[in-house]
Amino acid sequence: MFILINYLFSFLCTAMVTFVLIKKPLSVSIPNDRGLHDIKMPSSGGIAIFIGLLVFIEQFPNNIMQALLFATLMGFLDDKYSLSKIIRFSSQLIIALLIISSNFELTFINIFWVIFIIYFINIYNFMDGIDSLASLQSIFFISSIALIFGFFPEVIIPIIAFLFFNITPAKIFLGNSGSYLLGTLLASYLFNMGFDFQYLNEIMMYAVLLTVFLVDSTYTLIRRFIYIFVEKKYSLLQSITYITEPHRTHNYQILTMKYKNHSIVNVMLMIYNIFWCLPIAYLIFIENQSLLVSLLLLLTSYIPYIIWCYKNQAGLPK
Repeated sequence: MFILINYLFSFLCTAMVTFVLIKKPLSVSIPNDRGLHDIKMPSSGGIAIFIGLLVFIEQFPNNIMQALLFATLMGFLDDKYSLSKIIRFSSQLIIALLIISSNFELTFINIFWVIFIIYFINIYNFMDGIDSLASLQSIFFISSIALIFGFFPEVIIPIIAFLFFNITPAKIFLGNSGSYLLGTLLASYLFNMGFDFQYLNEIMMYAVLLTVFLVDSTYTLIRRFIYIFVEKKYSLLQSITYITEPHRTHNYQILTMKYKNHSIVNVMLMIYNIFWCLPIAYLIFIENQSLLVSLLLLLTSYIPYIIWCYKNQAGLPK
C-alpha cells in the first residue's frame, strides 16, 4: 500500500508542478525557422519530472542523483539564457564525470564513457524536436528493460505524468532541462550495465532499444558532415561548426513535415520500437552466450532505420 501511495504522490507532484509551469512559465520556447512549432510555448518541463523523481530518491546512488539535479539545473539555465556552447559542453562533462564517479579510474574505458555520455545527452537534445517523442522514447526504453529483467519501472511514473501535458497539442515542452535530464537518466542505465564491458550482450541490447535515437542522430550528423566537408569542401572547423547548428533534417523531422502531424510520427516510431526493436532486444537477452548473434541482431535493428534515413535524405539541406 505504501508503494502505491509513493507512485500516486510522484504522479501528482509531477502533474501539479507541470500545471504551475504552464500557468507561470519559468522559460518560454520561441518559434523559429529551425523548429516544428509556430507558437510560443512554456518549456523547462524537466523540472516537473525531476521533482517527481525525488519521491524515489532512495533508489538512486548519490552520484546519479547529483548528475540528474545538475543536468536539470543546467538545462533550465540553457532554456532561460541560451548558454554558450563552451558552458554547455563543460556542464555535460561534469554530468558525465558524476555518472562515472562510482567507478572512476583514468582509463581508456572511462574516457570512452565520458565521450559517449556527452554525445548521448546531445543526441537526446537533438531528438527532442516534436511533441512527446523524447518522453515516449524514455518510457519505452525503461519499460522494455523492466519487462525483460522483471521489475516495475517506478521512474517512468513522473515521465508519464508529464506526457499528459506534452501530447499533441502540447501545453508545455520538455526544454533542455528535460532533454538533459532524460538523456542523463538513460545514460546512467547504459553506464551502470556496461562500465567495464563485461556485459557486451546487455550493452548491445540497450543499444537496440535506443535504435531510433542513436541511428537517427548519428546518421544525420555523419551525412551533414559529408555534405559540407566532402561535397561543399568546407574546412574541418567550419564543417564541425555546421553540424552542431540547429536544423530540420533528422528523419523524424522530415517525417513530421511530410505528414504535418506529430502524433502520426510518434506512432510510426513507437511501432518500430515495440514491434521491431523490442523483440530483437529480447532475442539478444536469451542468446546471451553468443556475441556474434547479438552483433547480427544489433545490425538487424539498425539497418532498416538507416535505410529509412537514406530514403528520406536525412542530413541533407531541404
